[in-house]
Amino acid sequence: MKFIFVPINAKMRDEAEGLTQDTKSRFLTALAAEVVQRAFPNCRVHVRGDAFEVTIGGKLYEIRAEGVRRQPNPTYSILVNKKRKVSRYLWVFISHDFDGGWVVGWCKTKDFYDRAKFYKEGAIYELANGMKHKNRHDSWHWRVDRLKPIPPKIIKNAQQRMGMT
Repeated sequence: MKFIFVPINAKMRDEAEGLTQDTKSRFLTALAAEVVQRAFPNCRVHVRGDAFEVTIGGKLYEIRAEGVRRQPNPTYSILVNKKRKVSRYLWVFISHDFDGGWVVGWCKTKDFYDRAKFYKEGAIYELANGMKHKNRHDSWHWRVDRLKPIPPKIIKNAQQRMGMT
């Protein structure tokens, strides 16, 4: 499974900071929106309440952001802790030092909720690497490799635009 990598610069971090109020998760999502705009230059990003949405090719996606310490792999968990009235999610992973982001894939929200595993707050579950994790919120969990991948042609075009081929 291939992802679109986008280097994050100071201007992108400043733009994201200007769109956020106070929470780290909102900053991550705003930074993810900056990454999506670099990867898909013809997209339109919208802020709706506390969510960031993007229109790509006439289709609306809610941007979901996750923080990572290194390049994500297909076994990483993705989660949603609040159901939204959108038809698609687009996942972006942001490095903990905020110097890069990966657009990893998308899914229809119906598919996500039909297939994801729901965990109550406080539940303990096992990650793909065998580590145990205590759930901090009621949330639905799925894996990156179950997302629809970004088509190779789109990845190649994005990499060429950013001079990364």
